[in-house]
Amino acid sequence: MEQEITYEDLKNAAAIASDVGDDYSARVLISMSEKLMKWGKLTLRQTDFARSLIDRNSPEAVQSKSDWVERVKNDTELQERIKVIANYYASTQYFSATSRDYLSWLKEREDKWLPSEHSTMKMIDNKFSNKIWESHKAPKIWNTGDLVQVRQNAAIQYRHITPDFLQHRSEYRDWVWMIVEPNSRPIDRSVGYDEKKGGARYYRLLKLGGTQQIDVIECELKRVPKKLLK
Repeated sequence: MEQEITYEDLKNAAAIASDVGDDYSARVLISMSEKLMKWGKLTLRQTDFARSLIDRNSPEAVQSKSDWVERVKNDTELQERIKVIANYYASTQYFSATSRDYLSWLKEREDKWLPSEHSTMKMIDNKFSNKIWESHKAPKIWNTGDLVQVRQNAAIQYRHITPDFLQHRSEYRDWVWMIVEPNSRPIDRSVGYDEKKGGARYYRLLKLGGTQQIDVIECELKRVPKKLLK
């Protein structure tokens, strides 16, 4: 049987939460301590929630969080990996809180926004995120100025830049394009990396002899046949 939560347990955890900038936990714990003083006990649901906040703000948990914060601050590759994958998940319904909080931490550098090690590792180490990271880290297959075409069998999802996108969409696979910007937008598709075709890195394309521009992922591009360049 678990030990009952005391007024001192709540006040001590609230003080630790306040010291580390966890204002939400501090407010809730203080409110619960006041309820405990007034009514003599907490409801079962309040007790369970209070115990989770006490555990989160124990000296051991705070030290573990501090170690994690220092690890992220000092590991630039880890920061980059979390950023790339957080940008991917920010546009999905998965890991929305973790990705949002990490991107907030990158912007404001306030430790309270940095997600826990457990939730971060779940986000960045799974079969989908590993594909994202592989595409990001692999060398570019194409460079600025290269001429390419969109593969005929590509399951293409164009990211159009110019407003006449729909008018010419059926012709895009037949046109010759020039690459004007590698990494033109964050990776937002989890596809397996192929050494010959590449992965999900985006390239901005400009129609050769035209003004139309689109963003297409790496694996959906191919070299232009020589006959089209004569």
